[in-house]
Amino acid sequence: MGEKAPNPWGLHDMAGLVWKWCWDRYAPYAESGAAPLEDPAGAEAGVSRVVRGGSFVFPPVILRSADRFAFRPDDRLGNLGLRCVRARVRPP
Repeated sequence: MGEKAPNPWGLHDMAGLVWKWCWDRYAPYAESGAAPLEDPAGAEAGVSRVVRGGSFVFPPVILRSADRFAFRPDDRLGNLGLRCVRARVRPP
C-alpha cells in the first residue's frame, strides 16, 4: 500500500484491486460545453451510487478513478469494495 504517488486528494493505490464505492449518487454529468469537469458533485437524488477505480478483472484502460459506473447499494459482486476515508476537516 502506498507504493504510488498520492492522487490530488491524498489517496494512494486507487486502481486495480476492486471497484470502490463512492458516496456520490450516480447521474450523467451535466453538459459543460468545452470546459472539462473537475471533481463534479454527484446527483442530489437517485438510487444508484458511483463506483470508481476498476478491478482486477477489467482491462487496464478503465483502471483509473476517472472512470465511473453505477451500481445499486444492494448489488453484491466479488470485485466491489470500499475504502474508508476521513477528511482532515469536517465539511460545513
